[in-house]
Amino acid sequence: MRNLSRETLLVSLLFLLLASVFFLPALVPEFRPVLGVDGNFSIRSVRDGWIDDGFEGWWTPYWLGGSGVFGVQTWTLASRLLDPGGMLYGLCIASWATAMLFTYLLLREYRLERGPAVIGAAAFGFTPHFVTLIYPVHLTVLSAPAFIAALFYFITRWTERGRGVLDRAASALAGGCAWGMLMNEDPQRGLYFSFAAAAYLLFRAWSDCPDGINFPSRLRAAFGAGFWLRAGLAAGVMLSVFSFELQRQAGGKNMAGGVTTAGTRTEEAKWQFSTSWSHHPAEWIDLFVPGYHGELSGDPARPYHGTKPVSHNSDAAGFTVCFWAAVAILTGVRRDSRVRFFAVLSLLALLLACGRFWPGRPLFQLWFQLPLMDRFRAPVKFMSVATFSLSLLAGFGVQYFSEAFRRDRTRFLALLRNGLVAIAVAGFVGLLGTYAFQPDLAQGFGAQLGSAEAGAAAAKARTASLLRMVVWAVLVLGAVWMTIRFRDRKWARSAGVALIGVVLVIELFAVDGFYLRRALFKPDDFYAQGTVLRFLNTQKEEQAPFRVAASLKVFHGGQAIPLPLTPYRGRYVTYHFPYYGIETMENTPQSRVAAEYRSFFRAVLPGAPQKGGREMFRELLERNIRFWQLCNVKYVVTDGYLYGLSRQPVRLEPLLNENPALEKVAEGEDLGGRGHYVYRVQGALPRFAVFENVRVQPGPEEVLSRLADEARHPARTVLTETPLTSAGAVNGTAEPRAGRVIESRRGYARVRVDADRPSLLLHNARYSPDWRVHIDGVRAGAVRANYLMRGVLLPEGRHEVEFRFAPRPAFRGLASGAVFVSLAAAILLGGAGGWLDSRNRKNRSG
Repeated sequence: MRNLSRETLLVSLLFLLLASVFFLPALVPEFRPVLGVDGNFSIRSVRDGWIDDGFEGWWTPYWLGGSGVFGVQTWTLASRLLDPGGMLYGLCIASWATAMLFTYLLLREYRLERGPAVIGAAAFGFTPHFVTLIYPVHLTVLSAPAFIAALFYFITRWTERGRGVLDRAASALAGGCAWGMLMNEDPQRGLYFSFAAAAYLLFRAWSDCPDGINFPSRLRAAFGAGFWLRAGLAAGVMLSVFSFELQRQAGGKNMAGGVTTAGTRTEEAKWQFSTSWSHHPAEWIDLFVPGYHGELSGDPARPYHGTKPVSHNSDAAGFTVCFWAAVAILTGVRRDSRVRFFAVLSLLALLLACGRFWPGRPLFQLWFQLPLMDRFRAPVKFMSVATFSLSLLAGFGVQYFSEAFRRDRTRFLALLRNGLVAIAVAGFVGLLGTYAFQPDLAQGFGAQLGSAEAGAAAAKARTASLLRMVVWAVLVLGAVWMTIRFRDRKWARSAGVALIGVVLVIELFAVDGFYLRRALFKPDDFYAQGTVLRFLNTQKEEQAPFRVAASLKVFHGGQAIPLPLTPYRGRYVTYHFPYYGIETMENTPQSRVAAEYRSFFRAVLPGAPQKGGREMFRELLERNIRFWQLCNVKYVVTDGYLYGLSRQPVRLEPLLNENPALEKVAEGEDLGGRGHYVYRVQGALPRFAVFENVRVQPGPEEVLSRLADEARHPARTVLTETPLTSAGAVNGTAEPRAGRVIESRRGYARVRVDADRPSLLLHNARYSPDWRVHIDGVRAGAVRANYLMRGVLLPEGRHEVEFRFAPRPAFRGLASGAVFVSLAAAILLGGAGGWLDSRNRKNRSG
């Protein structure tokens, strides 16, 4: 136990130090903006989306409650009490250190020495593919690496022969927690790793058979009771994933964010959807030559020029990782079944990532035939499985390198050295050829990217990527050569492994730096306020809460499709509006997949335009004005044009100016120095409005039908499907009155209202059971109003109403995290390290 505590503690401190150094720019005040935007904004934006959409919209609890200790929900709750930015950086460090710790422990379970295990763990922790997944503000995958490593580690412990019943039970339960939290944090990658984990369970059953027996006997042993137990568990994992996805589909939700009307699509449409975002085999070179096809979309210095529609993150593992993984495959594929398993797993994942492209197309067609797989897209996410496997194999490769000295395998060392020389020479020749033909490359990339400047930048980026690969090949060659040169010294083997580890860490830090440096900027510059932002911020401080629109919307293909009113809509909605706390009625993440959003949009929005001309645009504008009035959209931001209907923007300013429901209240330069206007929407419902005229409908379909009635003015009546009185309605003639907002912030509001008679207070925000309502300090029940919003019945008189966001499922997530941490701590501090040391000593003495 003492050995375990010492080893686990020392390794944990090492990984915490590495993660802290890696995220050091985020801890220094002058460099606090990192990971796409500054940390305060990042975690605040997730928290705000959680509040706006309701808990069930962002985190659907899986087995044992979902997210847990490294889940964003836990850290979001804590950010209410502590600095949100500090919580984000703490989450990054803790998640990355935990991922490396469990990968290290997994490799130690495989009997790897400490040095190679540390290298394999660092390879996984800082693999560019996983690090850059968090760009931009992609917080829901922050903890995925930790849960991936923990899942495989606890499966290995559970299936290890010779362990006690309690040890195996605790490992199985901890592995289940890790799986549930992985599925909750990143469902699609969780699904892919669920298949990998199921295959790993079956592999462990096969590999547990005694050595030295013939194949028929091994087959009988493998298919004994232990096999069927694990096969049953693997099938249970898959069935639970499928059954839960079926429930989500029945509720109109979809893991991948795609459309859920699969029954109305043709087979070709399903195939095109499922294979969108496929990984072309030509881009496999990016695995070990990061940046060969460009890096981050939107960066003019390193534009992406591959086949995917956009590349927000790297698909690279790094040269050092790929090299040592190749060494492991070439050296150990015959002698070690674990190397064979992860080599096959990485190959299958690489092929499946190809999606519609050869040579992976036939395999993906088989995958596509599985139930529900036509509902998922982005085969490129299989690269996560491949990268995890390659990182583990890299640890094996360094282990074989270390063993070569002990066994005096001079030929192996010479081949290793000569192979590195050949790679370095080939890379140098390729670099010279690329540099020689750079003008032609620039011209070709320019034609592909539509800009001569972008083409020149892409050509330079390719040259730079090859140069970096040559540099790392030379550095690894230097480490190997120095180790071989001094192999007669006692310290040579340890020093060589340590030097390889240093080269690996420097490479991964440097490669990741090219991606994360793109995200480092000063908020005062990036979020500089122009006329629009200054005006909206002033109104936000002086008025009750309101929303802003930056697009017209049409309902098409089961979704609300935004037609931007400014070319900077994405930047406004993604960055500037959330940064300044300006609320919008633009599509939230759940509005693309939740059934109630789709039904609401179908009722109140126009369909796709069927004809052109001025009248068509006038009708489109009128329907959106009714939508804005209904949803508390008080201001519209535009540059006077409509984008997205054709290749050329349509001038919409004359129609905006002549519409009596719109009043131009501000104009001036804003983002990009472009002229923008702000229009006020007349007749928009306030955030809190007291209605005497309440119409109760028999059900939700009738509510939607009334909402779709163009003759009905949205500001005169409120609709609900919940009986409010014995008569079934509250009838009145007075116009709705705005409540006096005493206090309002995300997740909390306190309003003072006057009701001359029994009325309904409409809180113009999405209904969610996670909100609690109190009238004059007494708990009251919330009802659905206008199908999507929330409301509360008021008795006659003056009242103070309090709305508070109090998500119950969060505590299930916290409980899941507590169970996971308790089990993991009990296992790790209960003898694993000492057990490993004693087992190794016993093996050596035997």
